[in-house]
Amino acid sequence: MRSKVHIPVVNDARNAAMYFYSEVLGLSSKKIAKAFNRSSHSTILSDLKRAGNLIETDSSYRDKIRIAQAMIDRELTRVVPVRKKQYNTRQRLSNAGVTITTKKKQISLTPQKLEGMSKTDKRRLQCLNAKYGFSIQLSLL
Repeated sequence: MRSKVHIPVVNDARNAAMYFYSEVLGLSSKKIAKAFNRSSHSTILSDLKRAGNLIETDSSYRDKIRIAQAMIDRELTRVVPVRKKQYNTRQRLSNAGVTITTKKKQISLTPQKLEGMSKTDKRRLQCLNAKYGFSIQLSLL
C-alpha cells in the first residue's frame, strides 16, 4: 500500500484505503499522506476524489467498498471489555471519605463511613494498621 506501484488493482485498493482513513478515521490529508509515504497532501486529495468517483460510477467497486465498510463497522462496534480503573490504597480510601495523614500515620473517619465501606476498603484499612502501623481514629463529628 505504501509503495508507488501504478498497477490499477493496487491503485484502487490504495485509494479505497485512503478513503477509509479519511471517512472512518477522520484523518486529514496531510496525515494520510504521511501514512502512505506520499510527498504532498494534494496527491491524497486527488486520490480521494478518484475513489469518490469510482464509488459513484463503478458498481463492483461500490460493492467492495460497502463490504469493507460493513467489516470495519462490525469491528468498531464489537464490545471490548473495559478494564476497571485501579486506584492505589490512598486514593481509594480518600474516595470513600477517609482522611489519611501520612506524616502522623493516622487514619480518620466517622463510624457511618466505616459501616458504609466495602470489604475491600476495610481490609485495606486493616492492612495499613497492622502492616504499616497507622492508627485509626473514629470521629463523632
